[in-house]
Amino acid sequence: MQMIPDLNGLLPDFYPIWPALAELAEKAGGAVLIGHSQSGLYPFHAAVLNPDYVKGVINIEAGGTCHEDFGVSEDGDPSPAALATLAQIPMLMIYGDHLEGTSWQTVFEDCLLLTDEINNDYGGDVTMIHLPEIGIHGNSHMMMQDKNSDQIADLIIKWIAEHVENKKVAGN
Repeated sequence: MQMIPDLNGLLPDFYPIWPALAELAEKAGGAVLIGHSQSGLYPFHAAVLNPDYVKGVINIEAGGTCHEDFGVSEDGDPSPAALATLAQIPMLMIYGDHLEGTSWQTVFEDCLLLTDEINNDYGGDVTMIHLPEIGIHGNSHMMMQDKNSDQIADLIIKWIAEHVENKKVAGN
């Protein structure tokens, strides 16, 4: 009852959602964009399109492939231009404790690759949190509905205060 069909396959290769989300961040005068599951990578794409107004990106168990989804070059790696742009924006990626033995383990490992590449090769500020590694247990893919959802919200709010609060927005 809490899941929806995967409709992304019906959209064009360049999703109209990405520029719309980038424009929304601009109209708001700057925003922290949060994506979850099938929409988890949308904020990343919006940030690449309009980095001046995306103050931060939060990814809660994004579906797809983090490392291979950003302007992939001919050799299958993310484009250096996209990674350099993303490195300018603080990012948080959160994963729960149901990964082992599932397809989410592969997605998690792929996002670790993206995190390492942006932080190490481009000087970015990407925080990757696997909740059990910091002592938070019992989270499903829908962690905003779990019993400890307030604890997850507090974690996100704290991250925003530490990583985004002082970021300048274009025009300010």
